[in-house]
Amino acid sequence: MSANAFTAVVEAMQALLKNRSGLQDVFVGPLDDSGAREADLVLFLYRITVDAELRNVGHELPATQGANAAANLIEGAMPLQLHFLLTAGNRDTGGELAALGKLGRAIQIFNDTSVISGPYLGPDPVHISFDPLSSEELSRIWSLFPTVNFRTSVAYLATPVWIDPASMEEPAPRVVDDRHGYRARAL
Repeated sequence: MSANAFTAVVEAMQALLKNRSGLQDVFVGPLDDSGAREADLVLFLYRITVDAELRNVGHELPATQGANAAANLIEGAMPLQLHFLLTAGNRDTGGELAALGKLGRAIQIFNDTSVISGPYLGPDPVHISFDPLSSEELSRIWSLFPTVNFRTSVAYLATPVWIDPASMEEPAPRVVDDRHGYRARAL
């Protein structure tokens, strides 16, 4: 993915929630933003970390020319994990019971569609998984927004989100012919 990977993942998650839940007001941004006040759901990217397991693997793109074509490997790409907070709407969007119903539907959608791909993401699938937070971790996130009343929230992890190098070197062509006839000598 390119530098717009964060935007692509967030747009894909937002579209998934809107298309499958019927909710049109899925706000993306911080909880104290004015747009979050009337939203049915709020999706907030609160942390970005490096995926340590994939750090030295390289970003492998799917083969594009037939089943036997080798996959392209992008060296130096950075695999990231995006940490999201998904929050129920406030009492102005239908009351606590209605907000919990909307949050439950969103959880169901992410459970049913744990891998997202498509026009936003190109050839790279991104896995969405529930990210259990302790009460202490959740309260730390909410403490960033002292003017907002606490609302029921859950955390999600989207991974891997690849940021490819800005300039990639083209690999040298493969050697397919040994015209000089060099042979290794036995020692």
